[in-house]
Amino acid sequence: MNRTVFLIGTDHKYQHNSPLYEEVSIEAIDEFKDYISKVCCDNDIEGIGEEFQQTDLKKDRERSVPKEIALNLKICHKYCSPSDDETQMLGWQPTLYQKRRESIAEFDIRDWENDKIKEYGWIQNILDLNRWPLLFICGSKHINSFTHLLSNSSIKVHVVNENWEHKKK
Repeated sequence: MNRTVFLIGTDHKYQHNSPLYEEVSIEAIDEFKDYISKVCCDNDIEGIGEEFQQTDLKKDRERSVPKEIALNLKICHKYCSPSDDETQMLGWQPTLYQKRRESIAEFDIRDWENDKIKEYGWIQNILDLNRWPLLFICGSKHINSFTHLLSNSSIKVHVVNENWEHKKK
């Protein structure tokens, strides 16, 4: 079986609307939808996975753009972020605080190492979905580390875009 993942990194504000992020124009969302659709069609994508939890839709987000694309293209979709309980079992800490005498740079490194733990849950959910080739959409900061993790899991990786952004006109 040819297990291949196509990766798109982006700012989460394009992935879903949320009051936590700056407002994104309809034009930007439409451009992102067109981009994802083209990548799917050009690469015979069988499924879309994304860094996101379905429970987040109930909290502060109203939609998932990748899910809308998957429904439109009639392909599989999976929210791949592990639940809070699963991430804690992986060793993720929900809140980190800067330690006394710890520099901001040291804290940022420790915070990033904590955040990367979630990527192990993504891998498991991608394998559970078992649709190849797969398009995976995540935050841009994860592209390099997740590429290595996928490769180390014997999954072929194509980085389509490290940081997709709306082209303001």
